[in-house]
Amino acid sequence: MPEKVRHLIYFNGSLKQNAGGPSGYLWHLKRGLSELSNGDQIEFIVNDKLPETTFTASKKNPLRSLKRFPIIWRILKSFGPTETRKMYKLYKKLLPDKVQLSVEETLRLLRDLDIQSIHCHTTHDTLKVHNALISVGKRSSVKLYITSHCPEIPANEIVDALCAQDLLRGMAEQVRAKLTAVDLAAFRSADELIFPSQESMEPYYETCPDFHDAIKDKPISFMLTGLVEPRILKTVSIPDTMDGLKLVYIGRHNSVKGYDLLTRTVPQFLNSENAWMIVAGSLGPLPAPMHPRWIELGWTDNAPGLLAAADILLLPNRRTYFDLVAIEAMALGVPLLTTDTGGNRTLAKLSEGVILFKPDHESLFLALKKMSLLGKKKLQELGKLNRQSYEQFLNQRSFALRYLEVLCLKS
Repeated sequence: MPEKVRHLIYFNGSLKQNAGGPSGYLWHLKRGLSELSNGDQIEFIVNDKLPETTFTASKKNPLRSLKRFPIIWRILKSFGPTETRKMYKLYKKLLPDKVQLSVEETLRLLRDLDIQSIHCHTTHDTLKVHNALISVGKRSSVKLYITSHCPEIPANEIVDALCAQDLLRGMAEQVRAKLTAVDLAAFRSADELIFPSQESMEPYYETCPDFHDAIKDKPISFMLTGLVEPRILKTVSIPDTMDGLKLVYIGRHNSVKGYDLLTRTVPQFLNSENAWMIVAGSLGPLPAPMHPRWIELGWTDNAPGLLAAADILLLPNRRTYFDLVAIEAMALGVPLLTTDTGGNRTLAKLSEGVILFKPDHESLFLALKKMSLLGKKKLQELGKLNRQSYEQFLNQRSFALRYLEVLCLKS
């Protein structure tokens, strides 16, 4: 570790340019810091060997035919020798003081005696580092920051994943209680919180009544996220027959992201307008509608190429943290039609090219109608305003400079 290092960023995961959450956030931050002369005061400790996801399903499982009988299938998944059962038992036993780093990780993390601060990006990582600092007698001398990137209290994401793997709902609620206790303990253990904006904290107040009490005495720094200008390595081929308004959605197929609102409202709009809905993202529990102008592409690592072909990026989130894909669209000069929630409100303050609507069927339908009446020339003008906002506020250099300022590490 270089002698200049004064701050560690710890994330038990890998950094990926095209990922959401901490993986993408930290990739862009690292790139921004590398461009600054004093960026070497910060070291990243990450885990590039972790698998993409904990929850996997066997494609050749002979028991999958039992899915025709939902109750039997859920009982089997919940009580049988399954990965879902293993994860349930692991989380059911979890206690805040048992969230620990290994001896090797502790030594690696704390090898520099002069480290002033550590920044963690999940609640579990925060507790691991907090407990490790206590074990080596350094908790009072090292400042601990936390940033959580979920669009809700993190416990809910794990519970939703378990339920998607057919864990019985009653058992999942037991896990939720355990994991929520861990989340709240992590926020209490941190010395300071870092969030992109005041609005981006709204999902935590909404999904966890005890969140306010957990952080009420904590200092909070607000720091806009930024990212490296997207590179369009390849464009997405759009058939000549798709000559109408092109709406694009990129994200998970779940209710938090508003996919159910999308599937209910957009087909009705497509029936009345010359428009297309192009969707990219991992398939989830919510089915896609059967409509001739609704195109499902599946997961993509080419979001810039898809956005370059879009007239509007549509993000109907029911709750919003601070979406990287929204900033990516702004960087590419694409208008953004999104819900009046969380971090979206922050982006709308930066550019008139971010149009907000209430997260309900009627509001989305009316917003789509209004956008369709603007015409492509006006949409392009709104996109240019988004591009200007990106250049002024949301690029990777501005991101890195703000980060150093929050940490008081300016040279």
